Amino acid sequence: MGPRLGVGTASGVPTLGDLGFRGERWQRHWREDYGTLVLTKGEFSPTTPAEDLRQSRRWSSGLRQVVETVNGLLEERLGLWYPRAHSSWGLVTRLAAKVAAFNVAVYVNYLTGREPFQLFDPLAY
Repeated sequence: MGPRLGVGTASGVPTLGDLGFRGERWQRHWREDYGTLVLTKGEFSPTTPAEDLRQSRRWSSGLRQVVETVNGLLEERLGLWYPRAHSSWGLVTRLAAKVAAFNVAVYVNYLTGREPFQLFDPLAY
């Protein structure tokens, strides 16, 4: 894993993760080393009333779907899966450029009244 500085500053706001981050060891690691609480679908107590549990899991799945959509677009459309960097700093630079390009595309979609993750092709206009 990268250095602690690579994750930013602790904000006190819980972080949403997939089921790979569940368990006491992971929770302790993120709490002690990074100052955050990681929530997964597995963290919702089975003693919670059934309707509340269902709503909590639906809420969590909806947010995770947004994360998976963004990751998919970064990997498939912007080539994040194979960044072809020759050094750690090259990897960080390419990652930053791809995330910036993605944010610009989402903003252009916002300005033009399109869906946030709709494919944007500036040469199509």
